[in-house]
Amino acid sequence: IAFSDGLTEPEQNEEQFGEDRLFDYIRQHHAEPLPTLATNPLHRLQDWIGNHEQPDDMTLLLARQL
Repeated sequence: IAFSDGLTEPEQNEEQFGEDRLFDYIRQHHAEPLPTLATNPLHRLQDWIGNHEQPDDMTLLLARQL
């Protein structure tokens, strides 16, 4: 897993989305197909941001060893 800070730094009520939320989601859903595993955290982050503009890029890179 690799990601840009734009994925973890958006704030809600002065609290960042944070790495813990991202890692918890990945741990809980690690068996999902990679496209789903990559897309759902972005949806969760969008829910976190709400209707506020996101000024930074949001990049998430996942790989799985077969």
